[in-house]
Amino acid sequence: MTSRLLRRGTRDGRLARAESEAPDFIAVVVPARNEEACIGLCLSNLDRARRHRALCSVDVRIIVVLDCCTDETAARTVALLRATDRLVAISERNVGAARCTGFAHALAMTSAPLDKVWLATTDADSTVRSDWLARQLRWRDRGFAGVAGTIRVDSWNEQPPRARRRYRAHMSRLGTGVGHPHVYGANLAFSAAAYMAVGGMPALETGEDHALWRKFGESGYRLAASDDNAVVTSGRSVGRAPHGFASLLGQFSASPASAATASGVGDLSRLDLTG
Repeated sequence: MTSRLLRRGTRDGRLARAESEAPDFIAVVVPARNEEACIGLCLSNLDRARRHRALCSVDVRIIVVLDCCTDETAARTVALLRATDRLVAISERNVGAARCTGFAHALAMTSAPLDKVWLATTDADSTVRSDWLARQLRWRDRGFAGVAGTIRVDSWNEQPPRARRRYRAHMSRLGTGVGHPHVYGANLAFSAAAYMAVGGMPALETGEDHALWRKFGESGYRLAASDDNAVVTSGRSVGRAPHGFASLLGQFSASPASAATASGVGDLSRLDLTG
């Protein structure tokens, strides 16, 4: 399990050096497309997380990136953000491009050295715990350049009962403890120095989170797959990113016959669709 949790770099010894001090600047990027029903709860929980006592001396900003929104997401976001936060609008229909845009704005908002900047991202249909950022920094303090957390589904009301059974069986097989193999854009954080060193996040419609995580690993950064900081995310049947989490749940919802011919997340041969 430990070998999956830790990945050690060797260049100049910098990757094994723990950061003993809090960062000067933290930015949380939230991509959103027509999320008027969810954005309020997402941002209120993020605001609570940045007011955690462990972050009292840290400048924490939230950057919301609206991508082709046609509903009231913008108006509801403006009402909740601080003056020091930022609302950005793009027209890409691409979650990778949205996150990448958000991180670019975040880095332009601070003059702090990159090794004193921590970047995090979640989704507009997700809610974080009050110590979400504080728990990430505990991993940073131990010398980790990135932290990938787990998720929990908020409600299964939009899915048939078999979807919940199959999803839980699937996750049980893959594992959800420390060193788990999962990477979610809804629960991801990393050093700005590592982010810039690997060339940033790819502007992919789906899988931008996995692609960035692979680049970190291939570059030798120490990465933590944590099990103590889950984010609650939507179990909705229609998502925003093609082949995203909603598509995965759709595979578990489908009958074995229809799922066998579906296109979606991952290799269907690995999914148990008989339950």
